[in-house]
Amino acid sequence: MEIQQPDGFYHFSEDSLLLAQFVTLEPGEKVLDLGTGVGTIPLLLAERYPRCSFVGVEIQAELASYAELNSTLNNLGSRFKVLVGDYRQLFWEPQFSVVTANPPYFKVGSGRPSPNPSRWHARFEVDATLAETISIAAKALLDGGRFYLVHRFERLGEIKDLCAAVGLELGVFQVIDCFRILVKARKV
Repeated sequence: MEIQQPDGFYHFSEDSLLLAQFVTLEPGEKVLDLGTGVGTIPLLLAERYPRCSFVGVEIQAELASYAELNSTLNNLGSRFKVLVGDYRQLFWEPQFSVVTANPPYFKVGSGRPSPNPSRWHARFEVDATLAETISIAAKALLDGGRFYLVHRFERLGEIKDLCAAVGLELGVFQVIDCFRILVKARKV
């Protein structure tokens, strides 16, 4: 697998790799990746699940163009579509079996923002809050669909409450280390 990333932008981290490994899919499932960046999570999943299709949404146009390039480099054809835009502004109807997200971990104002705008957007809830990400995931999921998320362990209580508020039942969660968790929730 080949993954190209632009210089000067936030590069994918171990979190994307761990989340992609945590996700399980059935043949034919359609997956939405919120904040896809250069498409790392869909690319990794496409390699493991050749009979599934993927849609990635990315607000930063340059990263989205790299996601499209990566789809081409890995011969995914129509299996991986990239949408450029703010996923909060797109009208989502339930159409996905699975939604994945590796959103920013930190609230705006809770730390020192990076002077690099791309890194700032990747690490802080500038474009979408955790609540907005979870709400969009719930709207996009079919009944019984699954939402996979990697986030900060310290926000687990908030994640549980936000999921419950939009009809997502928290199921499995896996502690990565004292800072990070992987979460799986189901739309009920």
